Amino acid sequence: MRQRQNLGSVRARGIEVSALTKLDKHWEISSEYLLTDSIVLRFPANRSLEGLLVPQVPRQSVQFPGELCELRVAGGKRRGAFVSQQFDDDQNALPLKRFFTLDAEVSRRVSERVRCFVAFQN
Repeated sequence: MRQRQNLGSVRARGIEVSALTKLDKHWEISSEYLLTDSIVLRFPANRSLEGLLVPQVPRQSVQFPGELCELRVAGGKRRGAFVSQQFDDDQNALPLKRFFTLDAEVSRRVSERVRCFVAFQN
């Protein structure tokens, strides 16, 4: 049987880089990259976890949001994301595979207070 407990000390360092580009007055594309190094420094309750990666914290992630800026009556968005391998457990024994997701949405304004939309999410 396992029990979750707060860790004694963690070192979490990393770097985040973002970029935004407006292709024209309607289209905007951006990207975000995050590199994280999170390890357990001290855990007196179980010293075997010291030096291991913090669970559910991927080393790298990349986001690709994009937006069709509001036109007269319609708009759209899309978002892609890549997340590198991470561990599901504190002992770093259960790796979670890297993955990519892609979502999209198209909306149309029906009136001043009502908007209809269709969204696809993966």
